[in-house]
Amino acid sequence: MNDITPERPALPETVDTIGSSAILERDPKRDFRGANFRSADLRGCDFMGCDLEGADLHGADLNGANLRCANLKNADLSLTDLSYASLGGAQMQGAILTAANLQGTNLKAANLSRAKLNGTNFNEANLYGANLAGADLRVADFNHANLSYADLRKTLLLGAIFDDANLKQCCFGSDTGIRESIKFGFKQRGAIFDV
Repeated sequence: MNDITPERPALPETVDTIGSSAILERDPKRDFRGANFRSADLRGCDFMGCDLEGADLHGADLNGANLRCANLKNADLSLTDLSYASLGGAQMQGAILTAANLQGTNLKAANLSRAKLNGTNFNEANLYGANLAGADLRVADFNHANLSYADLRKTLLLGAIFDDANLKQCCFGSDTGIRESIKFGFKQRGAIFDV
């Protein structure tokens, strides 16, 4: 009986020279922890259930990609295009998504707790039941986003935009600093605010 665990295949330093489909086929376990996908073209790729913990995806194009139930904890996704991607159920605790584009993205039940989301575009995104507790959401754009049943306790919201957002049963908590005047402002701009 052999107790030796096989080593994980080495990943190339960058995707650009090999192509994303070749890398995805190389690793049958889909283990990309700490991988370098910086500025890679990964449009439409299937990363469903993959382990991308700590991966460098800074500036990558993941438009329309499938990242459902993927582990993206502590990954760098800053300046990444994740528009119209599927991230439902993804684990993104502590991820960096500064100035990322998540327009029209499905983040239903995703865990973005303690994530850095300042300046991120969530326009028309679905964040139904998402966990954003402790996240940095300063200057984030949630226009027309669905934040129903989302957890926004202990978040930083300075300059965040919620015009026409659905905030029904959204949990802000008293520590977020949402005052009645701000709630009124949300309602005036068409936001549904029923907590």
